[in-house]
Amino acid sequence: WVENLSTATYGSIKFTVAPNYTSETRSTQITVEYTAIKDTTFTISITQAASDVPMFAFQNVTADITSITLDITPADESTAYICRHYTKEYIDTFYLHDDSALIAHDMEAIAYEAGRAQQSLINYLYNISYVGVVSNVTFDQLTPDTDYVVYSYHVDLNSGNATSAVHREVIRTAKPTTDGVTFTTTYD
Repeated sequence: WVENLSTATYGSIKFTVAPNYTSETRSTQITVEYTAIKDTTFTISITQAASDVPMFAFQNVTADITSITLDITPADESTAYICRHYTKEYIDTFYLHDDSALIAHDMEAIAYEAGRAQQSLINYLYNISYVGVVSNVTFDQLTPDTDYVVYSYHVDLNSGNATSAVHREVIRTAKPTTDGVTFTTTYD
């Protein structure tokens, strides 16, 4: 999360810090050593506060019998992200509750999909990723009356690596109903 470290300008150390969209404070240290001056070493400590801004917000969620539609608002509107889903049962069966496990599993699936589409992983990620606020993302051909885990995370489109934690929400498809349906049978 500390990036672009530079000592190119004499007398200064520059770096950028990625936003922290997690609910936990994070800290790190950078140790600087000047080899031209004997025994000149110092440490820069960086602490970044937790955020109350969610990394992603799923809004205007509608779930009918076989589809889920939602709008996605990322806190960081300039970074690419993907949004996908699995059934909750699938997540439970394959122990994908941990972010790193889900991302690793997801990247294997995405690599497989890229191969089937005869595309490189990076090209395929470009095709399935979003940047900024997106409306009417729809997942269809779903099973009625089923819990789905819809999730998003940021991804670096140059390396293909995930660059954030996973935001997840459980959304249930609607249960089919026979209300208002009548059948008439006639016999001759």
